[in-house]
Amino acid sequence: RPLASTLASARIPYFSFPHLSTAALPMSHYAFFPVSTFFGLDPGFVEGFHEGWMLGALTVGVTGMLDLASYHSVRRLVGSKHVAEGRDLYIKAVLLNLVNNLLIGPILYGLVIRYWINRNWDGTGDMPGDDHSLVTILVKGTMILVGEGVGYYLAHASMHTRSLMFMHKFHHQFTREKVVPMAANAVSVWEYIFAYVFPIIGGAIVADAKKYSLIWSVAVISLTNLLIHTPWLHDISEEYLPDIFVSTAKHLDHHTRMTTHYAAPIFDVDLIVNTVQTRLVNLWGSIPRKVVDISNFKSQSFWVGLSQLKHEQKRD
Repeated sequence: RPLASTLASARIPYFSFPHLSTAALPMSHYAFFPVSTFFGLDPGFVEGFHEGWMLGALTVGVTGMLDLASYHSVRRLVGSKHVAEGRDLYIKAVLLNLVNNLLIGPILYGLVIRYWINRNWDGTGDMPGDDHSLVTILVKGTMILVGEGVGYYLAHASMHTRSLMFMHKFHHQFTREKVVPMAANAVSVWEYIFAYVFPIIGGAIVADAKKYSLIWSVAVISLTNLLIHTPWLHDISEEYLPDIFVSTAKHLDHHTRMTTHYAAPIFDVDLIVNTVQTRLVNLWGSIPRKVVDISNFKSQSFWVGLSQLKHEQKRD
């Protein structure tokens, strides 16, 4: 408690876990400034923004360290024949990392904390703690990971259509030879919200998660997203990582061909989709493969194909 008081008086940002102590910390301990004077914002939102900002800052820090560890790849990007083009791309990537991780992400994280996780808090007294057991925290966090994986797969595949490619176009300026860890969060604000944040929110809602489930799952998603954009992990991931997970090799292949390996950053949803697709082809072998191509759900032929299957089933 004396250390917590010192940190609070110095306004040093930190994660606090009030339910682990004998008494809950007052709300002014959760943010950079006393929440009662923080531009009149809801204290629950301020706490959530602070936690989101800390996660974002950690992500930026780890990104920088992985870029240093990927020095040769970064040097190849900024020191290529088209030096100005490479440097300009890297500078834009850094700026997008800062905007997405330290502004957009924390704002949306704060909204989720206040208006979903702590939606029943009436604004008086201390913020409610996370009373879930460790097992529950792990289970609900895993549910968020699964939900995010499915949501990102669908969002990512949809961004490879003409109507939504504007969101995703910048990220694919990092072709196979240009991918560096900084590229992981170098996406447009639209893509960051649509494909990065919304699937996590959806997973949190389905899981009815609380604070700590959200914290650890977001941290894992952020870290694995960086790892699949770290070039020197290509061979290691290809050799040792089980197929159920997205490897650096698989994701770099996506940056090469753009028509495969939509899943990221943890579970290989493509593998599941391809398995189901193969079963459907075997079940309805007389129907052209493209009709039951689940990975091509974005095309008209997929939806026409489903209607055709339903019609034939009713007729039988």
